Amino acid sequence: MISKTGYIHILLAMVLNLLLQNAKSQDCSYHSYPSNCNSEMIMNEGNNWVFGKNCYLDFNFNPPHASYVAGIDHLEGCASISDASGNLVLSTNFTVNSNGLYMNLIDANMNPIINSTNLEGSYSATQNSLIVRQPGRESIYYVFTIDLPASSGNGGGFTYSIIDLSKSDKVISKNAQLLPNVSEKITAINHANQHDIWIIVHEWNNSIFKAYLLTEKGLQQPIVSNIGSEHSEDKYLINAIGQLKISPTGCRIASAIYGKGLIELFDFNTSSGHLSNCRTSPPNFKGAYGVEFSPDGKYLFVSISDFSLDTNFSSKLYCFDLGNGNTVFTNPYLIESSDTIDFLGLQVAVDGKIYVASAKREQLPNQGNNSICVLNNPNRGIYCNLNTLNHQSGKILNLNGGKCRIGLPNFNQSYFLTPKITYEYNCSEELTYFNLLNSSNIDSVNWDFGDGSFSSSTSPAHKYDQNGYYTVKHTEYFDDIGFTDSMTIVINPKPVALINNGIDTAILVPGSRLELNAGSGYKYYNWSNGSQSQIIHVNEDGYYWVEVQNNYCCGDIDSIYVQKLKIAIPNAFCPNSAGLDSKFQMLDPDNEVISFSIKIYNKLGQLVFESNSKDFSWDGSGYPTDVFYYSFLADLKYGFKYQKNGNVTLVR
Repeated sequence: MISKTGYIHILLAMVLNLLLQNAKSQDCSYHSYPSNCNSEMIMNEGNNWVFGKNCYLDFNFNPPHASYVAGIDHLEGCASISDASGNLVLSTNFTVNSNGLYMNLIDANMNPIINSTNLEGSYSATQNSLIVRQPGRESIYYVFTIDLPASSGNGGGFTYSIIDLSKSDKVISKNAQLLPNVSEKITAINHANQHDIWIIVHEWNNSIFKAYLLTEKGLQQPIVSNIGSEHSEDKYLINAIGQLKISPTGCRIASAIYGKGLIELFDFNTSSGHLSNCRTSPPNFKGAYGVEFSPDGKYLFVSISDFSLDTNFSSKLYCFDLGNGNTVFTNPYLIESSDTIDFLGLQVAVDGKIYVASAKREQLPNQGNNSICVLNNPNRGIYCNLNTLNHQSGKILNLNGGKCRIGLPNFNQSYFLTPKITYEYNCSEELTYFNLLNSSNIDSVNWDFGDGSFSSSTSPAHKYDQNGYYTVKHTEYFDDIGFTDSMTIVINPKPVALINNGIDTAILVPGSRLELNAGSGYKYYNWSNGSQSQIIHVNEDGYYWVEVQNNYCCGDIDSIYVQKLKIAIPNAFCPNSAGLDSKFQMLDPDNEVISFSIKIYNKLGQLVFESNSKDFSWDGSGYPTDVFYYSFLADLKYGFKYQKNGNVTLVR
């Protein structure tokens, strides 16, 4: 018969307590979102996978880059996590020490984390680990581990360790037990507040799910949901085997119970942490192991495997349409059946595809396969294109020397709420750029932008004249079959940048500073001189520009030319000379003065001359050599004024 170590294991999903069926429903819809600064949803924490025998997949590349990394050893479950920029941070690994084969942690350079040896995760557990960053704590990570059920003699249960990467001794807590006896399943999803994280496990020998909320303050007391089938003890502990997954939308949880041949589907409430609405398949799925949701949460994929090496057993890969409600398990769609290849652990990725751990039976458990299978279009359901890419079949992903065994890395499933469409620069009067996240297996595509405009480009650009909400439809065609989706996008208002109320030219009076005002009410200012204030003061001529941005991250640019005032008035004149300064008058070479008034006084303050013409001329007639005082006011172009008080010497 089958030995426990011959089995592959994965986690189940959460289920809402029947007592809370009347609780407020949550939004299970699948959204597109802009990839500019309006979006806070794009996550890169699932971009790096370390798994199997020396396998490393980097999803910062598309397609993912596969490389060989020495010293990596996983049979089934494993976990990795990256930072928000997509840089690998931590992974689990197994090493041999004096006590046998034990789990430890490795860093981004694949070096062991000091004091991380002997973590309680089992080498032969379906989902033996999960790593999440503590909310609000940039350097602190929680590593959750799952051992085999206690009746196997191991008894580690469900434990966690805390890692602080800012410290030299990074392991600040190790193997703190939460539950003594659990099934081989663990999954995670963000709370409805998109900050805290739910960690969900299933107890052993009962039908209890427990959801632990991780917050800035640490782990909270678990939410208990007693629902669904018992994960009960059997001779070979095979009812502990099977994955537990929550959909990236957070609304549903799926569980595979390997020994009983069951698949169970639940609703999950990301606000309360409860499971509800259990739907159980007939016991027709002997060897149910892997479960995974399509990124849009509309389909469930299940793998069926047999680790007894029964030559009469066919491994299978199924698709279930969740739109069928309570009859979801009535008509399963068989994607593939194989007598030689086992379809094993399933994991959705940031590229919108589902990856399938797969190996020939004679390669298991130790050798592994040098490639993995790919569901290229899981959002299309039964047309998911297993290993089919651009009309070519057999397009598996080569691991470049690594060996895939039974499992793939386990993650917080919120990392994979990937949109079908991203759109950049969602501002009116600007081009909005549309892209399909997963462009595999598309012969052609039609777009309807919701404003009467259309496109057949794979990555179109479109300008919306008005802000508002628009329903965008796109239809992908492959093998003459169309797949249509629609979604509502928001186009935000574009601001209008106006320096000094929109004038093009400003006049700088000699010896003064000119104020340039970009207007109030913007979130962000960026001037050509580097200032980020609403107002700047300049004392040099030239071109100045400012970029403004509103709260929607929409921007505009305005510029202004600052020219120095070139009018000139002499400080002395001699009526008897033949030069230009024989009279007291103003020079306006650029014709900048529109209107003008001047008054001239003697030392006693008596008015001796006045004029309202910019072409005035005073020759000092009747006055001896002396100093006179003047005051003038000039109305200049572009709405500027120039007022000056000065003195002039009359020389005889």
